[in-house]
Amino acid sequence: MMNDNPVRTTLQKIFFPQNIFLLFGSIFGLLFVVITPPFQVADEPAHFYRAYQVSEGVIKGQRQQDVSGGLLPVSLASVSRQISGNIPFHPENKQEIGDLLRGLRMPLDRTERGFIPFVNTTIHTPLVYIPQAVGILFGRILSDSVLVLMYFGRLTNLIFWVALVYHAIKITPVFKYLFLVLALAPMSLFQAASLSADSLTNALSFLWIAVCLMFSCQRCTPIKKRELCMLLILSVMVSLSKQVYLILVFLVFLIPSDKFGGKRNKWRASLTLIVLSLVCSAGWLYSIRDIYVPFRDGIQIQTQLHFILSSPFKYAEILLGTFREQWWLLPAGYIGILGWLDTPLLLWQYPYYTVLFIAVALSERSVECLFSLKNRVLIFFVFLAGVILIFTSQYLSWTLPKASLIEGLQGRYFIPVCPLLLMLLYNQKISQIKVLNKFVFPVKMGFYLSITVSLICTIAVVIKRYY
Repeated sequence: MMNDNPVRTTLQKIFFPQNIFLLFGSIFGLLFVVITPPFQVADEPAHFYRAYQVSEGVIKGQRQQDVSGGLLPVSLASVSRQISGNIPFHPENKQEIGDLLRGLRMPLDRTERGFIPFVNTTIHTPLVYIPQAVGILFGRILSDSVLVLMYFGRLTNLIFWVALVYHAIKITPVFKYLFLVLALAPMSLFQAASLSADSLTNALSFLWIAVCLMFSCQRCTPIKKRELCMLLILSVMVSLSKQVYLILVFLVFLIPSDKFGGKRNKWRASLTLIVLSLVCSAGWLYSIRDIYVPFRDGIQIQTQLHFILSSPFKYAEILLGTFREQWWLLPAGYIGILGWLDTPLLLWQYPYYTVLFIAVALSERSVECLFSLKNRVLIFFVFLAGVILIFTSQYLSWTLPKASLIEGLQGRYFIPVCPLLLMLLYNQKISQIKVLNKFVFPVKMGFYLSITVSLICTIAVVIKRYY
């Protein structure tokens, strides 16, 4: 200990992964909030309408004939249409600064209201719009500009995301750097700095995984009632964020029995947690049955579901066929195809993040965490089930009957479950190579520098695309 460099020790404390995340997530997140033109994130207008609806205290949307949405100020839709124009899917079209400044002066008229459709976000629970609704409420106090409300919604969404992911990185005893690089991947950060419901969904998923790892790895006293209540509340929130991620709740079985006071108590607590999460998730789906409208003409959920149940092997062929067709596109979408999926990153960023994710997962180490084969099997099956549920959700909601491939899949849907796949690479042998320990600090500095360069390049990509 006498030979330790005090300056290096101090720097290592400053450069803890949670502190780096707080710095990078805040700075680059704010840049995305400001630089990304209004409504130039996938489905952002629909998220805006649903968030505004929640800000007025309306929990559930409405349905008029074959469209679902809500009764809102019509100025919300008129401003979003005028500002976004023909920019989505047309890289040749740019955001004029003058139009943006004029848009900031377009007022919110609360008196003139009408039915605004937003089919794809009406089905989301109000939970995932609480951050945006808080921002919109605060924005209404300070301004009557529609765009100001939008920017405040983005800002509070980012703040909630940063706070939850920061806490996840701080409390997890292992995979701190893995959580850091996954959270700061361009698509993850881009979504967090928008009005998207994915922001809170991703943050809650990361936090839930971190909490399960914390109780699983650390040698601590048995779980207290207060901590058990926290597990229960967090699991319900994960299941309500998006129903397909309910499968993450089964990670509670990573926690050893002695933390619950015995096997019987563990099973009782775990099943209670899972059942309550299922009931809450199913309860929300039941409550919106009267307002649900298929996202596309020709969608027949009952027909598709009957096919899956009656012909599981044929459906498995569709799953595998879709994976073969899109195995390269989904990872690219996970890393980042921004805007309305019309703004790819620089070519080198895709292999860079792929190598970075794998390298960080392999180099993770914790003296408190030794994953047993049973836990690895559990993690794998939760990940696999999550992937199948994501594929199946798109098969039911976006794919036409008799289609040979699943449509509507996007890489960003896998952000909540991807940590599980990389966690399977955990190997303490690599991190224990003594010769590498001499280079730990320089490697970390290079690691932070490379992330900085990549995020600066991402900002440049957004500027070039839209201005």
